[in-house]
Parts: sequence; structure tokens; C-alpha cells
Amino acid sequence: MLIYLHLNAKAQTSISEKANLSITGGSCFLEAVVNDSRVVEVTQSPPGLQCLQLMLSPKGLGTAVVTVYDIGLTPNLVASVVVQVSDIDWIEIMSGEEISLMEGSSKSIGLMAGVDDGSTFDIPQYAYMNILVHIEDDVVGLVDKDDFSSPSAGYVSAQNFKIRAKHLGITTLYVSIRRHFGHEILSQAIKVEVYAPPTIHPPSIFLIPGASYLLTIKGGPALGAFVQYTSTDDAIATVDKTSGRLTASSPGNTTLIAKVYGNGDDVICQAYSSVKVGVPSSAVLNVQSEKLAVGRETPIYPLFSEANLFSFYGLCKDYKWTIENEEVLTFGAPLVDSEAVQRFSYVNKEKLSFINVLYGRAPGRTNIAVSFSCDFISSGSHLEARTYNATLSLLVVSDLPLALGAPITWVLPPHYTTSSILPSSTESHGQKDSQSRKGSIIYSLLINREEVTEVSQHAVSIEGDKIKTEESNYLACIEAKDRISGRTEIASCVRVAEVEQIRITNKEFPVHAIDLAVGAEIELPISYYDALGYPFYEASNVILHCAETNSPDVVSVNNTCDTNMIHLKAIRHGRALLRVSIENHPQKSDYMLISVGAHVQPQNPVLHQGSSINFSVVGSDDQASGHWHSVNASVIVLHARSGQAEAVGEGSTQVYFESSNVKLQTTVTVLPGSTLVVDAPKEMLTNVPSPSQGFSFSVKFSDTNDKINAIGSSKGAPYDCRVDPPFVGYAKPWVDLDTGNSFCLFFPYSPEHLVRTAPKLKEMKPYIYVSVNASMKEHGHVSGSASALFVGGFSIVQLGEDTTQLNLTLDSNKTIITILGNTDVEIHWRSRDLLTIHPIHEEGFGAGRRVQYEVKALSAERFTDKIIVTLPSTGQRAELDVNYELDEKPEPKATINLFFWAKVMGSLALTVITVIIGFICFFDRPLGSSQPPATPQPTSIISAPVTPDRRSPLRFDEQSPPRTPQPFVDYVRRTIDETPYYRREGRRFNPQNTY
Repeated sequence: MLIYLHLNAKAQTSISEKANLSITGGSCFLEAVVNDSRVVEVTQSPPGLQCLQLMLSPKGLGTAVVTVYDIGLTPNLVASVVVQVSDIDWIEIMSGEEISLMEGSSKSIGLMAGVDDGSTFDIPQYAYMNILVHIEDDVVGLVDKDDFSSPSAGYVSAQNFKIRAKHLGITTLYVSIRRHFGHEILSQAIKVEVYAPPTIHPPSIFLIPGASYLLTIKGGPALGAFVQYTSTDDAIATVDKTSGRLTASSPGNTTLIAKVYGNGDDVICQAYSSVKVGVPSSAVLNVQSEKLAVGRETPIYPLFSEANLFSFYGLCKDYKWTIENEEVLTFGAPLVDSEAVQRFSYVNKEKLSFINVLYGRAPGRTNIAVSFSCDFISSGSHLEARTYNATLSLLVVSDLPLALGAPITWVLPPHYTTSSILPSSTESHGQKDSQSRKGSIIYSLLINREEVTEVSQHAVSIEGDKIKTEESNYLACIEAKDRISGRTEIASCVRVAEVEQIRITNKEFPVHAIDLAVGAEIELPISYYDALGYPFYEASNVILHCAETNSPDVVSVNNTCDTNMIHLKAIRHGRALLRVSIENHPQKSDYMLISVGAHVQPQNPVLHQGSSINFSVVGSDDQASGHWHSVNASVIVLHARSGQAEAVGEGSTQVYFESSNVKLQTTVTVLPGSTLVVDAPKEMLTNVPSPSQGFSFSVKFSDTNDKINAIGSSKGAPYDCRVDPPFVGYAKPWVDLDTGNSFCLFFPYSPEHLVRTAPKLKEMKPYIYVSVNASMKEHGHVSGSASALFVGGFSIVQLGEDTTQLNLTLDSNKTIITILGNTDVEIHWRSRDLLTIHPIHEEGFGAGRRVQYEVKALSAERFTDKIIVTLPSTGQRAELDVNYELDEKPEPKATINLFFWAKVMGSLALTVITVIIGFICFFDRPLGSSQPPATPQPTSIISAPVTPDRRSPLRFDEQSPPRTPQPFVDYVRRTIDETPYYRREGRRFNPQNTY
């Protein structure tokens, strides 16, 4: 029998409850004997129903034998029991290593305590153990049996305790108990997860027969849990129980159930979603606004009354778009640069035909129509094919007759404060206000004082370098004044409007499609527009926008409803449709089709005769074993292994890449006529060291080799420069005014920048073929490009900062350095027995890699060394000086300081004594024998009383003492002249006349 002994902390006396010892059989005439009363005492219960129980009172630690004699029987019966009075040796939490609780729920957690031989204490004895519950974070809280917060400061007095889930998150929980001699016993730590109630996304969905959608669970537990999906009616819709892929079968309604299982296949929680499958009777055309300004664009796509594009885009085809009056509206996006569109010309137009773009050409109203057909599939066979027609009337609004201020007008949302968009000084000239910390430029609103109302006065205001808006439908202009030069100009105008539209396309991604390689990551910016299609200059966190995809297993989308960027990551081969919307509104949405897989880069390029290009495969690990070939070698000539291509003739042909696993193709178009020839520099491209003026790619016309002259100095170079791939660096045009030669200057990004922005692809190498493209601004089809090998360099940082020296001490004998960029380096140092360097962490690929090294001193003696890091591929070399000290304290310098100050004070005293003696000697001389003053300096401008000229002869000889410095003599003379009555006769002989 095991009994817990708890001692009073102050009196060190036993206060444990008495333990009951039950007797089976015999009479009530019992006598109990203990062989060691220092361990336990026996108290017999009073006669009655409890006569067969004995009370045991522990007195001290140890083991005793309790013997019970039944003297009421003849012969006497004897029974004995071994009683162990012990302190606790261990305590455990009995609910497993992980606990998951729904927010707001509670759970009871059991405990078990015992001694080293495996024996455990009975339940009543836990009341005296003073068990303390430790909770790391405020995710859960300790409560009593009625779910009220426990006032016991974390102590429990039972074999179990109760916790309540307060906030979402994961925390750690354990218990402790203190033994008699002060040693604390700890239980194992367990993880406690608090999760939100699970929901199926979407909570309801409409699909046409044959369409599919991948369901996801939001909320629910994550620790040791898994989800299984079921459908209440598989004839309506089926769902894969593991992945959640929902497939519509036939018209009807069904319910989906997602059950979340924990350890032991116990259902922790479950969620529901409703599914409706049907064949729509009609379709409508949708635009986010029924008005469009001239020169603006808007996307247009069909919708069913109960469904969005997720429900049917993959099953419908043969889209035919028409515009009633093409003088008012046209399809396409003429404002987008043609070269940008060429980069995305690989998009399958048939797959993307469900969405189009309208461009306003002239004021007026016209109708847009579309017809398409859908194949409704059921059980793998065609159930029905139906054709749909939809029309929409759109009004194109004309510009005002005179709207010269439109290009300088910023569109801002109401009740909004911008970022710092008002520059405070003319930084290009380095002008700063010397009397104020503010810049030299001050801003003010141009206001008609006669028409100012209380509302308009605060509709737009300026707060420092920010603009604040209040009410919508208001226009104001801002005046800028340079306080140094006095120049005044209209800086900008502000128009306040409501956010009406959302876009996912822009100049960088001009079409509603993106092709990504497996593993690639990309960020898509979201733009906002007003009702007429004008973009907002700024609109951060103004509305709640959400991004989702119908196949999150193909492309994952971060759920960022509070930023203007969408982060995408390609997970596996396939196709997914991405939707961004304003508050999940189907009519306020924009779409983009994303294809994931291996592809040729660049896709469908347009070249000119004589230009060259490098093809590569993105998204495949089998590139090394493949080969390239051209269908028509008279148009494009290819190097079979490297993918280097040269355009030799006019025409169009296909370029193929084939390996054991993939077969890829792209179309190359070669144009005749004048083109730009871009020549790559002879030196190797790298980012460390990188020329301050960039790498020069020469640009000229191919047919005449004429120099490209800038059309007016204000316009600069008449061509644009672009780098592919863009994450490596950027290029800008430059014209040498002395020679007239034109260049694209390539500026590679630093290794630190590449670590953050380079794609996280396993096939990325530290060397990349970089293509620099030049195209005429006004004639986008006139372009050219050149490729060059770029080999990344490296940089070394310590604790996030550049360093050239490592200081180690006996107490801090190791540090961590990080090599960023191209990490194919060699590291050398001299003292191998005094210093060790080895990698401890690696991440990233190619030129954006990061490797951490631990540098550790092994010696107990002072030493210095030099770490040399070299990159054989570029010849880059970096050195780190290592200085190892023993933390010896410098000897006291009190003696040295005392000697120094003694010298200083002695010199000062000597100088003072010399001056005093000279002063006395000077006044002891007769006035008539004083020396004449030196010739006054002609540049002196200090006015002072003039000392009368005394013409005593001035004698110089080699034995004469050094002269007093002239400035000191002049000072003394002025003092004498200004002293009242000093020059009176008899002063020297009658002291009473002195003052």
C-alpha cells in the first residue's frame, strides 16, 4: 500500500489525510500492530458498520508492516500488509502528447503520479500534492469544473484539471510538484492546439454536370489530424475522400461532409457544404462597370445566374464575340505595349476565349454579344450539349473638350491617407532648407475662397508629405512652391472616387494567363479602378479583396485580403483558374488562367534576321539529356545541346526540345527589314564586382549600321531596354553624346537581392544566359536582342551586415558568417589547428543561394589569421581578417596619467611665472626708455587707443634677452593707456596718488 506524505512547509509536520485500510472477513474485534510507529500509526474505527476499516496516519518516510489480529474468533485470524510512506518520484500527463481544442471549448486532463518502482498513488491523495500547472502562452486557461477561471494561481488539488481554449494558436503545457527537500519534479510537456471551427470552402457551390472543384478546409485542427470527405448522394456529385476533389454528375442537390479525425481514428469535428448541380437556362455578360471612358479598357466574361466561371469554364467552348459598333468599342488592349503582348503570345487562345477585354474608342453606346456551347457530362458520357447567347449594352463616355490636367491627376479613394508621395525637396539639385528640417518645397491646395464650404474644406487636405481625403466626388489641385528659388507650379491634382473595379492584369502581365514552371513562385499585383476605368494612384487596404483558385493542389494562393499583392506557388503540373474579387462579389471579379508545367523559355519569340537567342527549358529536371532541333533550318539554326539559336531567314517555324520524359515546342517568327542589332560585351557578366556604369550592350540598326540618334534631348533614347529573365537585373538605354553610339546598360542585381527574388527552382544554376532586348519606342516591331553568360558572384555578411574582420575572444570563440549568391566557393585559411570553418545551414538554389558557416577558434592562445574566399568561375576574391584575443584586461594607466598631468601642470606653472616676471620687469623700466612700437600692420581693422610714440633708440645685440611677443606688448600698452591717472607725474614716487 502506497501513501503520500506531505509535510507542512513551515512546521515540517505531517498533514496528510488518513488512509483507509479495509478488512475483508472476520469479526469486528480487531487489534492492529505496527512494527515501526515512526512510519505509520493505526487508528481503529468506532464499532458499527465501519468496524472492518482501519485508519492509517503516516508519520514519516519509510516502510512498515501492519499486522491485524481478529481476536473475536478462535483460533485468532491474522492478516498483514506492507505500507510504504513515500514522496513523489514522477508525475505524468495522461492525455497524450498533443491535444486539439476548438476555440471556446474545454477539456479535462488527467494525471498520474508514483514512485520509481512503478507504484502509483490513490486518487484521494492528489488533494495534498500541490500540483502546479504551467501554460506557456495565453492560448488556453486553467478553469474550474464550472468553466470559470481558476483563482488558485495555477495549483490543482485533484487527479485531473480542466483547461479552456481562449485564443487560436499552439502552446505548451506541463505540470510540476515540489518534493520534501525542495527538488522540483516536472512532467512531460504536451502541445495544446486551439483551432477555429472547421468550414468547407466554398460553403456552397453550383456546378454544371462534368465540372469539378477542389474543396479545402479552413480552420480545424492541424496536430495529428486528417480529413475525409463524403457526399450524401454520389449520384448528384462525388468527392474524393482524401483530396476533396468534387465532381458534378447530374442535376440535383447534395451535402458534403468533411470529418476531421485525430489519433485513434476518433472524429474530432466535422463541417458541411451544400452542392447544387444544374443545367443553366441562360447566360449573361458581366462587366464590373457599365460605363467606360475613351481610351480605357475593362474585362468582360459570361456568367450564369447561379454560377461563376469556376463552375463551367473548362466545359464550354466555341466562344464567338461580336461588337455592334466597332467605332465605339473594340476588343483587345491597344494601350499595352506590343512587345509585352508578344512575350505572352504562347497562350492558347481557345483555352482563354471565355474572357475578353473591351477598349473604348469613341463616345457612344453599343452592344456586345457572345455565343458559346457547353457539353454537360454525366457518368463519363455526353449528357447534353447546349448553346448560350448573351448580350450587354455598354456606354463609352467621352473626354472633356479640354482636359489637359487629366495626365497629372491622381485618383484616390475617399477616407484615405496616402504614403509619402509629396517630395519635400528638389533632391536632384541637392537643395535643402538651411533654416528648417523640412525640404525646400512647400505644398498647398488651390482653393476658391468664395466657394469653400465646410465639407469641401476638408475633402482633401495635405499632412506633411501625405494627402488625406474625406468625401468622394471631389477634385482639387496642389500647388508646389520652392522656398529657395520662389518658383511655383501645379504639382498634381487629386480626384476622389469610389473603388468600383479590380484588375489582375497590368503591363507586366497583359493577358489573362500565366505559364509557370513547377516550383516557381510569383507575385501578382492587384490594381483598382474607378467606374470609368481610370486606375487609382494608391488604394492600399481600402477594400477587402480575396484571391482563390479552383485547384489549390496545382497552384497555391496565399490568402492575403489585406495587401495589394498575391503570392502564387506552382505545386504540380496542371491548370488552375485564379479569381480575385471585391468582397467575394461574383460581378466584381477578375480571372487569370494559370498553367503549370515544363515549357520552353522564351515562348513564341519574334526575332529579326541576324539576331540570336538562347532557348532553355523551365520546370523539368531532364534538360541535360535532351536536345533541340528546328523544323526549318533556313529560318532558325539551333545548337542541339545548348539551345543557342540564330535567325537566318524570314518566316515562321517550330523549335522542339525532346528528352526521355518531355517533348516541348514553341513557335519562332523571324521578321525582315530594319532591325536593331544588339551586341553583347566581350567580358563575362557578373554582379561582384559590377561596373558602376553597368555592362554595355551596343545597339544599332542592322541594315545601315547607322547610329541611333535621340529625337530631341528631352525625349532621350528612342528605344527601350529589357532584361530576360528580369530577376537577374535591369537595363536602361544610354546614348553617348560625344560619339553618338547607343547602348543598353545592364545593371545586375546584388547577391543579397538575388537571394530574395530569384525563383526557388532546383534546376537553377549559378550561371544564367541573360538576354538584353532593345525595341524602338514608336515602332515596337523594330527590336533586337543579344545573349550573354551571367555568372553570379558572392558577398559575405556577419549578423546581417558586411564585414571584413572577425573578432573572437576566449568567451566568444565562435561566430557565423553567411555567403550569399553564388556559393560555389573555395575557402582557405592558414592555421587549421587553431581555427575551424564548416557549413551549418544551406538554402536556395543557383545565384540566389545562402550558406551559413560556423567559424570557431580552437586555441587557448592569442593568434591572427586570414580567411580567403575565392570563386574560381569569376576570379572573385574576398578576405576576412581573424583576430583572436584572450580577454586580458589592460594594465592600469594611473601612473602614466599622473606623470602626464604633472608635466602639463609644470609647463603651465612655468609659463605663468615667466609672464609675471616679464610683466614686472616691463613696469620697472622708465617710461622714456620703452621700445618703439612695431610698424602697424596695414591690414589691421581693430580700432584701439593709440599709445604715444616714444622715440627712444632701440638697440640690438647678441646678448640681449628674447623680446616679449608684440601682441602681448600691445595689450599691456592699451591697458596702461586706459588706466585712469596712471600717467600722472609723480605716480611712481607717491603711492597715495594711485587708484
